[in-house]
Amino acid sequence: MIVVPSLINNYKRINEEIKINKTKHNHPEILEIKNIYATGIIKWEEDNLFVNLNIESELVLASTRTLEPINYNLNFPLKLIFGEHKDADFVLEDKIDLSEIIFGHIILEKPQSIYYDDEEVYIDKSKKVNPFFEDLKDFKL
Repeated sequence: MIVVPSLINNYKRINEEIKINKTKHNHPEILEIKNIYATGIIKWEEDNLFVNLNIESELVLASTRTLEPINYNLNFPLKLIFGEHKDADFVLEDKIDLSEIIFGHIILEKPQSIYYDDEEVYIDKSKKVNPFFEDLKDFKL
């Protein structure tokens, strides 16, 4: 989604599906991005361009435990400022590629770990003492 700030008078309503180049954006934990929708408003305030969007996306993520695919609905607000203001997130340019920025925020907003509740975790619970420390196993302070 390319935004040309010079073509926005006061504000512009956004209700669009965002397309991501699958070959360009490869992330090991994101198996698939099915849909990305952006709704909201882009508006001028003084010399700054404010972007207030809600991002909804359907992701297929790899389970942290088994790497099996898990469908996950992601929904988050995205508020950005473009301009020369000290609080600006980005410098205002002639063309702004919001698709790139949205993809970056999807990576930040997706859960760090995800798994089904019934996935078994295989942990070897038997304690084995390293032979080098065998003599220290009964040591007490």
